[in-house]
Amino acid sequence: MKKYIIITAMFVFGFSGVCLAAGNDTTTINYSVAAINELNMRDIAFTLSIEEATAGQELTPMHVEGLYDLTTNCALDSKKMTAQINTNMPSGVVLALGIEAATGALSSSIASLTSTPQNCMTGIDATAQSDLRLNLDLQATVSAGVVPSASKTLTVTLTDS
Repeated sequence: MKKYIIITAMFVFGFSGVCLAAGNDTTTINYSVAAINELNMRDIAFTLSIEEATAGQELTPMHVEGLYDLTTNCALDSKKMTAQINTNMPSGVVLALGIEAATGALSSSIASLTSTPQNCMTGIDATAQSDLRLNLDLQATVSAGVVPSASKTLTVTLTDS
């Protein structure tokens, strides 16, 4: 019986060291978050046509609205948004742009879009917002005369301040 107890004790204590022994190891995890700057103008294929006026007054401007989405993980006040068209408008015709500012940013209307980039929003912080409004106004003076149908490419760019 003693022999049986000694063998059992050796068995229990001999293997318990193996069962209770802890193993561990370490590894390195590399990670990063890239600079994200996404701008999406939605449903932006506008047709603007001035076809009305009140007698004795300038031509009635045309106004259209659209939406845009913005996502950026930039630093505080480190981004701005610019807008431009591919070529200047004809004499007496103006295309104006207004953009709703993202939270914390400052927007300014562009009274006359040109082929030179102009600031339309500054002080952009990290944000993820959708359904922000933008609007375009087409204005023409009577001295512009009849302007045949044409098109412009509007480029809105999110860039460093």
